[in-house]
Amino acid sequence: MNERSYIGIDNINNDEWIAVLWSQGKIVFSRPFKNTSSELDALVKFITALGGKPKICINPTHSASLKLIKFIGGIPDAEVMLISNAGIKLYLDWSGEHQPACFQPHSRRAFQLACCAKRVI
Repeated sequence: MNERSYIGIDNINNDEWIAVLWSQGKIVFSRPFKNTSSELDALVKFITALGGKPKICINPTHSASLKLIKFIGGIPDAEVMLISNAGIKLYLDWSGEHQPACFQPHSRRAFQLACCAKRVI
């Protein structure tokens, strides 16, 4: 039986997405995916190849998020969470989790979103 995976997806410059997948105690960082149909298909394949029952968290800050949601919403057994900036701050203040400073800014944000996916009911 596949264990649940937790994914945070963050936007880079409104044109690319980066994902952090947390499954079975391992954290995997994706390459950047452009906001095109073929690249979003590749992002879906990245998610489905590395983890089962994905719980995906994104922070929809602009219209490009709608295209992303269309693609990831089609993943079997996926649960997609949308969280606001205030919700992320509230979660991080509550959890006290701190990410290593070595993460790149968008990787750090994607990791925070993956943490939210794992912890938020």
